[in-house]
Amino acid sequence: MNKTLNNLINDCNMKIHFSHKFFEEFSVEFSNELIPFLIHLNQNIYQQFLFSIRMINISSELRLINDLARLTDILNLINRIQK
Repeated sequence: MNKTLNNLINDCNMKIHFSHKFFEEFSVEFSNELIPFLIHLNQNIYQQFLFSIRMINISSELRLINDLARLTDILNLINRIQK
């Protein structure tokens, strides 16, 4: 524990963020498990995105946002929506 704490303090003194050292030392282990997980997660997010596109009426959503912007008097948002 003391060695770990000393290493952490030394890294801070040398302006090395602990995450850099952590990923450098454990990147092989992470890549074996993390990359397949991220690929799977990305595929799920993309499928949900495709599913949501079919269910959302974009013009209706823009109208709601525009109404909200007018109620709150956010001119910058109103101008961007109308473009």
